Amino acid sequence: MSSMIKFDFDDWAALARRDPEAFARRRDQVVNETCVRLREGSGAAVERICWRIDVERQRCNTPMQLCLKLSSLMWNRFYDLNDELNDLVRQSEPGRPRAVLKQL
Repeated sequence: MSSMIKFDFDDWAALARRDPEAFARRRDQVVNETCVRLREGSGAAVERICWRIDVERQRCNTPMQLCLKLSSLMWNRFYDLNDELNDLVRQSEPGRPRAVLKQL
């Protein structure tokens, strides 16, 4: 059921070395196609994520800057979800606070 592209690291690395502009165009095409595919039939949450990725792609000056920004956004959301999960656990077991996943 997965519609993920087959990723061949060696192919992508060779393209980046041989033709950086073609690499950037191909990368952008794959990202765009992935966001379009995710948006089809998905809810508002996926739409917001794709929108945020689009915005960050425009703001960042380099692929590395974008990678670091998206990684930071991902980890921030992970910790937010962890806090929400811990709150639910505390609510379901009054008097017995505990963390499901401790902060790293």
